[in-house]
This record gives sequence, C-alpha cells and structure tokens, in this order.
Amino acid sequence: MTILTPTRTTRLLFVATVCLIAMAGPTAAVAQTSAFTYQGALTDAGAVANGRFDFEFRLFNAATSGTQIGSTFFIDNVPVTNGIFSVVLDFGSGVFPGANRFLEIAVRPGTNTGALTRMAPLQQITPTPYAIRSERAGTADVALNANALSAACIGCVPGTALANGSVTDAKVANVAGSKITGTVPVAAIPGGSTNYIQNRTTQQTANFSISGIGTASEFTYATPQTAYYAVNEAAFTSRDGVSVSTSSGNGGVYPTTTSSLGLAAPINLPHGATVTNIRFIYIDNSTNTLTLFVHAHFMTGGYMNLATHDSPGPANPAVQTVDVPVSPGWVVDNQTASLEAFAYPNATWMNFSMQVRGVILTYTMPRPAR
Repeated sequence: MTILTPTRTTRLLFVATVCLIAMAGPTAAVAQTSAFTYQGALTDAGAVANGRFDFEFRLFNAATSGTQIGSTFFIDNVPVTNGIFSVVLDFGSGVFPGANRFLEIAVRPGTNTGALTRMAPLQQITPTPYAIRSERAGTADVALNANALSAACIGCVPGTALANGSVTDAKVANVAGSKITGTVPVAAIPGGSTNYIQNRTTQQTANFSISGIGTASEFTYATPQTAYYAVNEAAFTSRDGVSVSTSSGNGGVYPTTTSSLGLAAPINLPHGATVTNIRFIYIDNSTNTLTLFVHAHFMTGGYMNLATHDSPGPANPAVQTVDVPVSPGWVVDNQTASLEAFAYPNATWMNFSMQVRGVILTYTMPRPAR
C-alpha cells in the first residue's frame, strides 16, 4: 500500500504490513506476557529493502485523527532482509480491551540520525490464532482451581455470558433474596415450611398474622367448627297476642292471660350452619303437658320439625334440661327457610306453673360465618 512517493533524498519508505501477532516467549511452558511479534515488508524506492533500519511505533485508537494509546516504542538497527523485518512490541495488556487499535510506523536508515519518515495509512492491529493472554488470567486460574471466582472477579461475568444450564444447582448457594427477580414457579418452592401458606389439599401447620385488608374466595376449616346459639326467655312472644311476663325467681317466660297458641321465638343461625343438637330448658309444675319444638319455616310454605320434646307431667318444679339430637343434621339455608322455637300447651296456659327458660342450639360450620 503505497502512501508516500519514496525519494532517495529523504529515503521515504513503503511499509506493506503483514500483521502477525504472536506471543513473545520461547515455548508455551513459559508464562505469556503482553508482548507480541509484529512483522512487515519494507521497500525502498520500489525495491525490497536490505540492511538495518530504525523504527518507531505508536498506537492510536482510530485510523485518522485518533488519540495515542500508551507510550512511543522506538527500536533501532532492526535487520531487514529481502524487505522483511520482525520486531517485538509491548504496549501493555491494558491497551487492547477489544476496541480497534491502529499502529503508526516511522522509519529511517539505521546509519542516519535525522527525522524518521512516518508511513501512511496507519496499520490496523488484527487478531491472530495465538491471542495475547490477559494479565488477569491468573485470577481465573485461581477461580478454576478453587471452584469459585476470586475476589478480583466478583461480578465480572454478566448473566448474559452464561449458557442456559451451565450453572448447576450444586454451584448456587446463599443467594440473597433481593437479587432474585421474576416469577418463582410453584414447583420450585420447597414444601413443608411453616413460614408461608402453601397451595395444597392436605392440612398444614402454620401460624400467621395478616395486617390490612385481604380477599379470598373461600376459607374452610380443616375440621368443622362447633358453635352454639342461645335463645333466652326475652326472645319469646305470644303467638295469639296476649301479654307475657318473666318470672323473677326462675327467669322463665309465660303468658299472663289465657293463651292456647303458646310462645314463639326466632332463631338466626349463619347460612351453611349444620344444626346437630337442640337443648330445651323449661319448668312444668302443672297438670298439663308442655310441648317444645324447633322447626324450619319454608318461605314457599310449609314446616319441618327439627326436634320436639314433651314435658313429662306435673310436679316438676325444678328447671328441666333436655337434649334432642338432630340427625343427620339440618343445614341452614337462609335463602329458603328460617328457624323458629316454640312452646305449645296442650291446654290453656296462663300462669307461671309452666315457664320457658330458653333453647340452645349446637351447630357446626365448615367455614367462617358470614
């Protein structure tokens, strides 16, 4: 590549470079350095040059108007045979980070001491099969031998440089949660932990406290939860509109005037509750029979008794408590029916010889009441 016309006066020289970069050093057994061999072809006035010549080398980051990288490298009395010369250059490893580099060459006959003739254009440094070994390769050796990255290389390998699957599970340990992003698949979450709620069908043991407002389509108990609902005497009213009174001694309720229809009280259980037992609490010290029962009152018409009890007869001044199981259990459906408690006499009822103390219903819930 002829840039300047050579003349015998200035001995302008033509350099046709063959950029063979190789490592300096006699054998591969010797530790490599940042030095490399540069070989070129030199012509003088159109003919191949012979003899000794002085060379000056400078490295730039661009082919034209670039900035010099590193220091100036001067070598005198380089032998040139049949136009071929070879020199060892060492600008240091830091000057070759991977960006383009261009070599400026100046030359003069070895017997001269005047100015050197600078060749143009600058010669681009290109890679060869035997590349320069990085000065930091030693730390990589340490990482290889220790099965871990050295302190000098922490964070030096980006995630994009790792092939999928190249880092095995055994190599990953003590990764901070703050460094993990993205969605963790359910299969990757270890089971059996009490630190979080898990999506599973079997019961798990975990204590947790939630602050704030949350939503869930459904919560169910692992086993049905037993609860109770009490109806006391104050809830009962006369079915035929007569006045009622509460005994100050026993606390029971009774009609104060003649009643043939008895007393009734509403029962408000949560939707989905299953009634399993009904307890009647009363006093009957009369010659009549007092019938106590709880029934479902259907909105479309009709009734269904859940539990019924008849008092055993007169001369029972003490408070009586009777449990009547409901089997197989009545499931409360507040969309179709309501529950009511009744106390019904088989004759006229108008005094405190028969009194209703209350009704207690035992029920279970498969989920929290709502």
